[in-house]
Amino acid sequence: MTEEFGKMSTGQQLKCSLEVPVDEKITGIRVRHNPNACQIQNITFDTNEGTEIEFNGKQNTGSWRQFSLSPGQLVVGCYGSYGSEDREAIVGLGFIVWTPM
Repeated sequence: MTEEFGKMSTGQQLKCSLEVPVDEKITGIRVRHNPNACQIQNITFDTNEGTEIEFNGKQNTGSWRQFSLSPGQLVVGCYGSYGSEDREAIVGLGFIVWTPM
């Protein structure tokens, strides 16, 4: 599943993609900041336990972070924002990322 949080006039965009084979379970999340996409990226994943997993990236860092999920913990939603230090951030809210059967 791929979702896109809008576009700025400069073509900057925040994308969240997650593909899961039928016989696999998600046990972790890896998020990487694309410095060519925007100066600042903030992404938060909501879990079924009411907790949040947060990622913050800044331009030219090329940073990434890996998060492990505890047994039974599921990602049920995601929201985020992107922009630059001299512009107001554009925000995307709450969509279901993945629901296992």
